[in-house]
Amino acid sequence: MGIIVKAEEKAKFHIYAVDDGTGVISCVCWKPKEDFNLRSNGEDGAQSLIKRMENWHLEQLSCLEIGDLVNIRGKLNIYREMKQISAFSYGKVVDPSHTLEVRGMQDQVLRYTSVYDNPLKSTEHSGIKDQGTEGIKSMEGISQEVAEKILLVSTREKYQNFHLYELETVPDIYKVCCQPCEEFINGKGNEEKSPPSEQIALALKNGVKHLLEKGHIFKSKRDRGLLHLTTANKDLRDVTCRILRAECRKQEYINGCQFQHLYNNIKTRTDFQYLTHSAMRNLLNSLEEQGFVISCNNYQFLPVR
Repeated sequence: MGIIVKAEEKAKFHIYAVDDGTGVISCVCWKPKEDFNLRSNGEDGAQSLIKRMENWHLEQLSCLEIGDLVNIRGKLNIYREMKQISAFSYGKVVDPSHTLEVRGMQDQVLRYTSVYDNPLKSTEHSGIKDQGTEGIKSMEGISQEVAEKILLVSTREKYQNFHLYELETVPDIYKVCCQPCEEFINGKGNEEKSPPSEQIALALKNGVKHLLEKGHIFKSKRDRGLLHLTTANKDLRDVTCRILRAECRKQEYINGCQFQHLYNNIKTRTDFQYLTHSAMRNLLNSLEEQGFVISCNNYQFLPVR
């Protein structure tokens, strides 16, 4: 790939002197044949389209001028200490920065992400629902609904912490846990009036596990059975703001305290040794929304004084 600095036309080929940055290379580029074997009495649409594309390609090859950026491929020979290329393909480079190709690759990543990052859902092969299993959900689906309901009820009732066994006494959460579950349906189908206690316990346990993984709640070391809501825990908010202000007074963190450094300092406190990365991110996002901290570049944070 290089820039044409000299052009000379012969009867059957062009001679281009191309500067590729290491020196000038003499390139022999043969003129394309004009006969494409498309002669027929009645050209259909496909043949006409191919003919137009080939004519356009001929025009592109014949309009190469001095100063054009070209891409030439062929056999390299050295004759009298001069590089020569007998080209078998050549053409003008319209987009040197390959903007369209880069944009296409970026869009392809987004398309793959939108498909493969979604959870796998079971579908009906025939498209016809079985009346005996209609309304029955998987444990994974029930657990996800339980997690959403726990978060909704906790926000509505302004809970700061709770135990796992307390959730069973909340009617809205208990109702979600009692939905028909395919893993616990016995041979009688859906005739059992009340779900087994194992189903309720497993649904609550999995729902809490979802919330822990997402960082909406965290455990305390003093009472590991006690679950704290991340954004509603006043002690965690105060400790985070206090540590952030203290660290940002230091010269090395004057432009912002890094997330990992702040996270490590908070985990040294006894009450927050089981705090997860996701919970810390949720807390900082909440503090930023309320105007207590400001996020900077490279995932750094500054306190609002």
